[in-house]
Amino acid sequence: MKRSDIKKLTLAAVCAGLSAVILYLGYLSGVLDLSAIALCSLVTLMLRHETGRRFAAISAAACTALSLLILPNKLMALGYSVLAGAYPLLRESLPRKPALSWIIKLILGAAITASYLLLIRFVFTVSGSDVSEAMYPLFAVAGLAAFAVYDVFLGVMSRYYVTRIRPRLRIDRFLK
Repeated sequence: MKRSDIKKLTLAAVCAGLSAVILYLGYLSGVLDLSAIALCSLVTLMLRHETGRRFAAISAAACTALSLLILPNKLMALGYSVLAGAYPLLRESLPRKPALSWIIKLILGAAITASYLLLIRFVFTVSGSDVSEAMYPLFAVAGLAAFAVYDVFLGVMSRYYVTRIRPRLRIDRFLK
């Protein structure tokens, strides 16, 4: 392994630990679990810009494993693995044509939302829950809208990181 790869792996490990701590703090707050997942996606996004897709994927996998081990809320860990771990890496490989890209993103968002709702409904059930069957379509529409806002947020933050933050941090000096 080259010296620069070792430095990238070290940065990926630190980012995985940082993301796990952010997720745990989000869990402890009780209401900031989705906000913590969104913040962790920024860590994944930064790591992808600095080290490439391979080390960002390694960091996301390590953080997913850590989250599944330390978080009492396993649904939050699964949300991290899909939304903050995999999606920022997958987003950049989508086509550049806006119409086609948004169609693919909305299909992907619908699949993620549906799987999340199915997990909530059948795997992580709460006894005595009074959620009506009629509410699930409303949850699906709200989840898809939130996913679209999240995608726009990632795009804006990615551009902001590359143009404003990255030149000031100069992490590339460390990675040489």
